[in-house]
Amino acid sequence: KRPNQKEYSLCSEGKNWSLKFMINDSSNEKEIVVVDLNDLEQIGLKMYENVHWNCVTGWTYVGLTFQGVPVPSLLELVKSRMKNATDADEKTVWRDDWKYLYQTSPEGYSVPVFREDVENAFLCVSLRNSKTGKFELMDLEHGGIRFVFPTLFGWKSCKWVSTVRLLTEYRKGFWERIGCHARGRVEFDERWAPQASKVWNVLYGSNAMFLKVFGDKVGFFVMQKSGYYLGVCVDSIQYLLNFKKQE
Repeated sequence: KRPNQKEYSLCSEGKNWSLKFMINDSSNEKEIVVVDLNDLEQIGLKMYENVHWNCVTGWTYVGLTFQGVPVPSLLELVKSRMKNATDADEKTVWRDDWKYLYQTSPEGYSVPVFREDVENAFLCVSLRNSKTGKFELMDLEHGGIRFVFPTLFGWKSCKWVSTVRLLTEYRKGFWERIGCHARGRVEFDERWAPQASKVWNVLYGSNAMFLKVFGDKVGFFVMQKSGYYLGVCVDSIQYLLNFKKQE
């Protein structure tokens, strides 16, 4: 579901938008860096042409054109602001050894991206309208200002991303918990985790049938809802297992 205006705002042409960065799970405000649209403009928006958007369910949009900032440049800004911050033990907050870019959004979605896969990524600010040729701010329908990873499947790009944690240890996100591949590279067809590939191939085939028979809207709806409820089941099972361990 989409977040409400209090949780995520793009009002005033993005002027109310912001993105938090932290190392691991810091709760100290002094250790958190907040980036806004002015910061992105200072870094400098670049054009990214002929970008392909690959969905894990099988469809692909080709030839997209975005405006955004390179992730490495964005992280350099975050590093420069964080390098002078210290934690409760007077240790420098910034960690050069972070390994995963972990995105979360207000409605509960989460997804990790390996550090090796952010080198060619960018934070997308606007998308060129194919009809008018003009660049338009990424709206709520398209997930707001969000990361684009051209070499990865689309689920690795978090809609309405509001917080980024630079993790030193791997942590599964929503889809990874229910069987999607840890890395998700298109080139290697990394759709499903090895231990869950048989189940997801069946679901993938079912969704392909829905797409063919009922069209895109019904097929995507079925895939999203089935994934959501499967995620609820997995979380419930994990909760019960952890509860029993504590007994």
